[in-house]
Amino acid sequence: MRTVLLAAVLWLFTGVAAAQDDSPTPPEIPPGADRIESVSAGRAAPFTGMLLDTDTAIRWTNRLRWWREAFRLQVREDLEILDATRRSHELEIVVIRDSYTREIDGLRETARQLVLNYEQQLQRYRNPPFYEQWGFAFGLGATVVAVVGALVAGLAAGL
Repeated sequence: MRTVLLAAVLWLFTGVAAAQDDSPTPPEIPPGADRIESVSAGRAAPFTGMLLDTDTAIRWTNRLRWWREAFRLQVREDLEILDATRRSHELEIVVIRDSYTREIDGLRETARQLVLNYEQQLQRYRNPPFYEQWGFAFGLGATVVAVVGALVAGLAAGL
């Protein structure tokens, strides 16, 4: 029972994990300050150049090896960023193209409706219904005048 409880406590209270730094730095192996000394020919060294102690030479060798790996990592990261940017732009182009396609389809439908309404209005203008023709209005007006006149005449005769 205690083992299960201890395992549960350890599982629940795990330590904080540290993420890897974005820019790798070369390790300082062995530790210490670099000592580079100038040596000329004819002195204690047999050549003209720089004299490095062993620790400094090891550090510089590690830095050069680390630089190659860091450079590879940086190039890989740059390529991944470029690829992600390219895919993002491709997606953006697809979204914009689809948006414009929908907008154009909507405008075409609006234009088709306008043309259809115009054709219906033109057809109605060319062949208006009977109740919108001047003959119908004239006949209706004459009929109303005749009926009203007959009623007035009938009322006047009945008085």
